Amino acid sequence: MVNIEFFHDLEALSRAAAAFIEARALKHIAGKNIFTMAISGGSTPQKTYALLAASPYRERLPWGKIYLFFVDERWVPADSTFSNFRLVSEAMLKFLPIPKNNIFNIPVGGKSAPADARQYEKMLKAFFTGLNFPVFDLVLMGMGTDGHSASLFPSSSALAEKTKWVINSRAPIDFPVPERITLTLPVLKQARETLFIISGKGKGTILQELIKNPAAAERYPAAHIITNPATTLFVDKTIFT
Repeated sequence: MVNIEFFHDLEALSRAAAAFIEARALKHIAGKNIFTMAISGGSTPQKTYALLAASPYRERLPWGKIYLFFVDERWVPADSTFSNFRLVSEAMLKFLPIPKNNIFNIPVGGKSAPADARQYEKMLKAFFTGLNFPVFDLVLMGMGTDGHSASLFPSSSALAEKTKWVINSRAPIDFPVPERITLTLPVLKQARETLFIISGKGKGTILQELIKNPAAAERYPAAHIITNPATTLFVDKTIFT
């Protein structure tokens, strides 16, 4: 059974997503004095990030106890317009009183995408010590029009990875940046909670299939996470128009 809530537009969805994130952050900080969240790039979460960077969330959340990680990254310089880190920085990070050491962006300055993927895995293992896989308190994700999520694309060999935390992957030829670095399915499935925020034309048909027949939809990478009981979907109703 998919946990799903519908909103009449992206604005309403974003307000609900910001409130959802705040509630989870405060709950985990009250219980263990820390909150870990893996965040995604793309256009859909930008309004959510802008809300978190403004009042009342900017003042109300204890940002010194919040640790942010990235679900995936395009292998481009950090100042590229295609960079997820730049996107999130411009929308949220540069406005927040969050220590730089609390932000774990994916390295992109190495000799290759595989090398930077290995470096990010080392960074995660230094933080999440003694675990087979990291356990994020919350992962914020989206879904593409092809059913991809993170940088895990349909028919990609990356979907078969069982042991690594971070890998390099390749986007289809029609995507602007082919080389990617992404968290793996085993890592994403370990999250205590996952929030999908879904908006944009061309996604309604795939989402309907995911809801009505999850087994048949397994060819879509997003299905492997959406059907997890710990996953919640916030959906903009306009995707069906």
